Amino acid sequence: MALQWKRAFSLVLGNAAGQGLDLSEFHCKFQTHRPDTQTPGWLTVRIYNLREGTRLQIQQEFTNVFLQAGYQENIGLIFAGKIRQKRAGRESPTDTYLEILAQDGDTAYNFAVVNKTLAAGWKSRDVVASIVEAMAPFDVVEGYTPAFADYANPRGKVLFGMARDTMRDLADTTGASWCINEGKLTVTPLGAPQPGQAFVLSAMTGLIGLPTQTIDGINVRCLLNPNIKFGGQIVLDNASIQEAQLSVAYQAINQFPGKDDDGFYKVYSVQHTGDTRGNPWYTDLVTVAVDGTKPLSGPFVNAVASSTGS
Repeated sequence: MALQWKRAFSLVLGNAAGQGLDLSEFHCKFQTHRPDTQTPGWLTVRIYNLREGTRLQIQQEFTNVFLQAGYQENIGLIFAGKIRQKRAGRESPTDTYLEILAQDGDTAYNFAVVNKTLAAGWKSRDVVASIVEAMAPFDVVEGYTPAFADYANPRGKVLFGMARDTMRDLADTTGASWCINEGKLTVTPLGAPQPGQAFVLSAMTGLIGLPTQTIDGINVRCLLNPNIKFGGQIVLDNASIQEAQLSVAYQAINQFPGKDDDGFYKVYSVQHTGDTRGNPWYTDLVTVAVDGTKPLSGPFVNAVASSTGS
């Protein structure tokens, strides 16, 4: 396991000419968010005390942002995308900042259009290829996609409309979720994680506090780890998970995600938060049991319902 000490950070801005500006030595605060949904991921990064000339150059020229973070033995890309807003301000009488808001894949999401006819015998794989083709002009390539059922449809199919709508329909019919991550169209089965390493999280490997069961999933915080990706999986000690409490007033919706018998959890949302001159350096996760363990239910829930007269 790589040692988690001596933080590492890299922030590079790019322009249309392919030139880069390295801002890694400046004081920066950042937050990235990548949910496992079709909604584009986003980044906010605040850069402190730039020279006026540098600030103006960034606001006038640069359109792309690439952020890497982690530790010296484990640094990786946690965001790459297009800049959507550059906002200058002052945090105190002595500290100015330039705040950048960026999104990942939002141009393809908002503007890519599919206009194609698939001949009889088409398969789900052909629909994905058509969507990737439509998104290619917006710098999106194909990422991980599962092995779809090899079923040849007997009739032709017309694909016309927003690429995101076509992808949503395909995901719904194949039992998957999708998003654009780091410029790649990625599709993940709902009932399984993407292939790859399952990261064991414990107090010895960066786990902070205790995992907590909520209505959305098992919430986990650890030291910033760029290798943990949405759609991947982690391993937890089930005994460390703090179980949620039922609400007597709202027992009808108290269906909490359960625990995986072997401690394997699929990552549904990843948020990285950091301050290069401060304490925050975290990865926050929302996870769900890989084995599909049923939500909390049974005699106790029924007893609560009976006691409230439901």
